[in-house]
Amino acid sequence: VTQDNAETWLKDWSQLSNVLGEVSNRLYVATSVNTADEVSEKQLQVFLRDIAESASAEEELLRQKLIESGVTVAGMENPMRQIKSDSNLFCAENLPLNTELADYSMEYDKLCGSRSVQWDGKEITLHEADMVLEESDRSRREAAWKASQNRILEDRQPLNELWTKMFAIRGKIAANKGMNTFEQYMWQALHRFDYTPEDCASFRQAILDHVVPAAKEVYEIRKRRLNR
Repeated sequence: VTQDNAETWLKDWSQLSNVLGEVSNRLYVATSVNTADEVSEKQLQVFLRDIAESASAEEELLRQKLIESGVTVAGMENPMRQIKSDSNLFCAENLPLNTELADYSMEYDKLCGSRSVQWDGKEITLHEADMVLEESDRSRREAAWKASQNRILEDRQPLNELWTKMFAIRGKIAANKGMNTFEQYMWQALHRFDYTPEDCASFRQAILDHVVPAAKEVYEIRKRRLNR
């Protein structure tokens, strides 16, 4: 990488990343649209293990090559900050762990996508049940809401087991980079350079102190107007 060819080199890298990203997104959408599609699920698993892991490792080599070259490109100040951050966060031991997390995410989607309830004499999805919540009949809205919530509660144990597994893996990912929490790891992974977790906590508290009371007042006014 030189100052003369840096822009072309970066464009080539971006093109490759775009292709990999598009394949990943298309496979993910296919598994999300139909969580029972075993073919798409297998294709995504193969992509994650046989392509994505290797691509992530090779991309780190590209990051190192760019950083070590010392070249500068106009307008690349923020992307370079992200590239350096990603390089500092890279850990080969985390590649299979991230793939394992993706597998559990698919398992979660399959679990949620399989939910259905009996309504008006037929089986409908929870999304279809949500449509009933737009009806004017309060008793039907209440019945549809309870039916959906009760169905979700049936998955409480498998969801808790799934979360426990994911929690442990996330802890390993953070520990592999010498971090105490997964929050610290993700803060850097999401390139949150300009604000801290403490800033977010302060923002949340401000919402509780000022926005929530104002919202409650608006809802009370609406309630009175609806005579409820």
